[in-house]
Order: sequence, then C-alpha cells, then structure tokens
Amino acid sequence: MKLFFNKTIPSKKEGKCLTISSLFFLIPSIYAGIYYIYSLSVLSIITTIISINYWREPKLGWRRDMDLIFAKISFVIYFFYGLHNIQNMILCNNALTLYFSIVMIIVFYNLSNYFWISNNANWLYFHIIFHMFVVFGQLTVINGTINIIL
Repeated sequence: MKLFFNKTIPSKKEGKCLTISSLFFLIPSIYAGIYYIYSLSVLSIITTIISINYWREPKLGWRRDMDLIFAKISFVIYFFYGLHNIQNMILCNNALTLYFSIVMIIVFYNLSNYFWISNNANWLYFHIIFHMFVVFGQLTVINGTINIIL
C-alpha cells in the first residue's frame, strides 16, 4: 500500500487479486440470466465491469468513485429485491440465509476497511471474503425471486 495525500491505495498486486475476486460477481449474473431475471443479471454484469475496471489499476479517481457508488447502488437494489420477496423466502428458508449474508457483508466490509486504514496487509483477505458474501447474498435473493416465478 502507498500513501497518497493521506489516503491509502492498494498495490497493483492487491488489485490483481481483487480483479479476480470481482469476477465472482458474474456467477449471480449467469444464474439470474438462466431464469430470465434480466434486471439482476444486467446489474451484476455492470457491477462486475465497474469493479474490474477499478481493481485492474487501483488509484484514486473517477474509477474508484464509480466502484464505490455503484457497489452501494447494487447492494440497495438487491436488498430491496430481497425485501420484496421475503415472504416467499421465509417459506424456503432463504430469509435466514439472506439475513446472515447481510450481516457478513457488513462485517467483512468494515473489517476490510479497518485493516486497510491500519495498513495491515490482511485487509485484502477480508475484502475477498466480502466479495464472496456479496455473491452469496445475491444468489440467495435470486433464488427467492426464482421461487416466486416458478
């Protein structure tokens, strides 16, 4: 990590690892597309592209800002899809999985930020785990949506 105007930015090596973990966001995109949930499929594709675009060469600027903003937009959209389909999710035990995912997303995102600010190299692992729980949560929401369609 390097300091840039009192802000830390990831190294290229860390960025490469997170570029690869950003590809995980294609999994929900494919899953949603198979079941014709194109809104979530396209959302996940856009999230993947924006995330990869930032992590391929992490530095302060518009690409980082886009990644941070769009990740939050994607989270909110998936969250409201989950809330909208929660009655159906309770019937198939997806609600508990969704709540667990949301808690883990928040925990690992905050741990990642904490270690990043502390200049602790372990922030990278927490951020990769954060990416995995995002995918897990997205798959849960998509699964709950599929149960309504079918």
